[in-house]
Amino acid sequence: MANIDNILFDCDGVLVDTEIVAARVMVEQLQSLDIDINVGTYLTECTGRTFSGIFRDFMDKGQLDPELKLDEIIASLEQRIFEGTTPIIGVNQALDQIQIRKSVVSNSNVYQIQHALESAGISKHFGSRMFSSMHVEKPKPSPLVYLYALKSLRVPKERCIVIEDSLSGTKAAKSAGMTVIGFTGGSHIVDGHKEKLEALGVLTVCEKHEDLPDLISDITKSS
Repeated sequence: MANIDNILFDCDGVLVDTEIVAARVMVEQLQSLDIDINVGTYLTECTGRTFSGIFRDFMDKGQLDPELKLDEIIASLEQRIFEGTTPIIGVNQALDQIQIRKSVVSNSNVYQIQHALESAGISKHFGSRMFSSMHVEKPKPSPLVYLYALKSLRVPKERCIVIEDSLSGTKAAKSAGMTVIGFTGGSHIVDGHKEKLEALGVLTVCEKHEDLPDLISDITKSS
């Protein structure tokens, strides 16, 4: 591994604890539309995907009206999730200790990323280095948003580490040829998720932000 001088963080579920809030809000919405789904199933099958993609999958299966006003529904859902946004435990301290340039690469749009970082009090660590799937043709698990970030940052993939919690995000980063640390410190993580991340080829799994600075330090020393 080359020297590491860039760390690319996913946002939801890594920096801010929105995934469990999103799961509860989305399940309530889907159940109101007569979709048979619970929070456990949503966390296992939908975490890391875009809301629009989830809704369209149900439309393609004939389970939802294709004429649903998705923009209005999603805007309402996002507002409810914003209100429940909290930082992942220990993230502020971890970011303070990691003296490497940091960026965010997320399926959320830029406004959502900005709101999340500001709400968590961690926006100072990232500046304008926020890369959204809205910038590319396809969201994660496509690698496009990671490739876009690399091009924008003008750094080779070998000099980066990605921190991802979701399977779709991990697949995206791995497809872009990047080194990934799996993160399981969010409250949405279900039993067996660590093993699934490992099966996708993550370098290692970090279970809490408290451990991340030392883990990054060990990796950079060995690179």
